[in-house]
Amino acid sequence: MAIRAAHEWDIEFIIPLTDSSNIERNCSREIGFVEFDTPTREEYALRMSSNPFFYIIEQEKTPIGFLASYPDSSLERLPKTKLLGYIKSKDPPFVYAEQVAILPKHKRKGHAKEAFARLFEDAERLGYVSIYGAVVQEPHQNKPMEKILHSLGFKPVGKQAEKGLLFDIYCHTVKCYEGNYTLYDI
Repeated sequence: MAIRAAHEWDIEFIIPLTDSSNIERNCSREIGFVEFDTPTREEYALRMSSNPFFYIIEQEKTPIGFLASYPDSSLERLPKTKLLGYIKSKDPPFVYAEQVAILPKHKRKGHAKEAFARLFEDAERLGYVSIYGAVVQEPHQNKPMEKILHSLGFKPVGKQAEKGLLFDIYCHTVKCYEGNYTLYDI
């Protein structure tokens, strides 16, 4: 398995995976993007442009998933929502992990954790202090994603309501080294 930077040609893989990962708010399926508006090809291209935190997960050089994350300075590329407004209110520098999706036959094999490990490495190397993410809680609870975030050291730091959905906001502190001191954000 390999994690690499996403490129514009990957959009042909990302859009169908995003569409197939979308679920209705009262769906019995555990994993998915609850009523997520799939970005257009142009919107994804803009989101990837000069973004070191948008990754493709590959197995034998074939895409099997992606992790879409954004530095705080690029959040204006995303739709303006109350959830995003809450995330933007956090102290920079930070990264917002918006989406992770894996093809069904490759789920629950540690690929999302590997993608987050790459995100942690890159964020630390580039001087980011925190990584934020949001997981829907009501009316549909994404327990598998919560479990992944908890196992990676993310901590709940708030809640945000958006269009009748309730999200828990999570934060992971990235270790930043400056001289002999270790700086922690939370």
